[in-house]
Amino acid sequence: MTSVSQIVPDLSSCYLVPPSWQAWRLALAVHLTQSIVGFGVVGFVLFKTLSKKPQPGSRSRSTRTTLFVGTFFAVTLCAAVPICIILLSTRQSSTAEKINWMVPFLLSVFGNCVFFKALTVALGNYPEGADRDLKTWMLWFSSLPEPVFVKGNLQPAPKVLPILLMSIVKTAVCGILVSILRVEQHPFQTTWSSTDGDDVFLDSTLFLLDSLLHLWWLFIFCSFCMDVGVALVAVQGFAAEEPYSRPLLMSRSYKECWGVRWNRPYHQFFKRTVYLPARRAGYDKVLASIFAFVVSGMVHEYNFFVHNYSAYMPGQALLFFLVAGILMVLEGSVHSLLFGKNCARATAVVERIPSFVICFCLILPVLPFYEHFFFYTWLKAGMIEDVSRMLPHVQCSS
Repeated sequence: MTSVSQIVPDLSSCYLVPPSWQAWRLALAVHLTQSIVGFGVVGFVLFKTLSKKPQPGSRSRSTRTTLFVGTFFAVTLCAAVPICIILLSTRQSSTAEKINWMVPFLLSVFGNCVFFKALTVALGNYPEGADRDLKTWMLWFSSLPEPVFVKGNLQPAPKVLPILLMSIVKTAVCGILVSILRVEQHPFQTTWSSTDGDDVFLDSTLFLLDSLLHLWWLFIFCSFCMDVGVALVAVQGFAAEEPYSRPLLMSRSYKECWGVRWNRPYHQFFKRTVYLPARRAGYDKVLASIFAFVVSGMVHEYNFFVHNYSAYMPGQALLFFLVAGILMVLEGSVHSLLFGKNCARATAVVERIPSFVICFCLILPVLPFYEHFFFYTWLKAGMIEDVSRMLPHVQCSS
């Protein structure tokens, strides 16, 4: 066991490190280049392939040309990103120059976003009103999260101050967690684990605490990244969909977590391009949901390959999402069995339990799979170190 004093340094030797302008400049350069060259060109071409509206206020139809062009862009641009990373990795090995983790992260997000947006257009499942005019279309196509459409109309942006304050809070929390994880990636296990692993219960508890810390870090980091997209839509005067809706505190079921609260922009992608087409093809809800989880796993396989080209072991992300999908299906079966129409008393008891308690109980069984098959590959790719350059954080001299 390592003593706390060995982990927590002398605070007098600590100092605040400001964000690196160079790191932000690189990230913004990659993001803007993707948006203009990728989303701009692809979105414009796809808009021109849509059939003309039969009458004002009606919806344009995807033509065969739209289907072909959308599928072409979806496949080729998605495939181009790993090729770029391989070329960058080759350059890295020849020049001993490290690739900043944020570059492949942004490229992978760009690759799968273009894939799903183009496929959505090819299938004709884009939001009503997105094809009103070229300006509205480009706003929808290039935005993540997407602007909100209600009855075909864009919604005005909410007050900016609450969004700004929440972003400041998330930045501060991210900075605190980065300050901890830069020193020790598994702080609970390193500090309090039993000698020679002789206390299984203690070590398992500490492992779960570290995994929970990693889960919260990932949630806050991803939420922070999505807030940038929300701000970009807001400065144009429109509201964007809420990326995350308190999934780690308010979810009362796996279905609610994955379907309503966690990463809602990507949920829309999977719904439009996998779930709805599967339902139209005659598959029931369970199989359509499993298909969506499989595709989600494949998307994360793609992301992790791009993030960690040289060291990622294929199949881990896919396994994690298969487990998540199976748990959601089992949850539905158990719920029908225990809380059916004739179980009003049991339902009433469960409804009195606070949401954060139920949510915590739902998270616990998933944590080992999350840690081993999902988060660990981010650690190996150097995420913590590279993200810390973009955030204010505390650093201590040894």
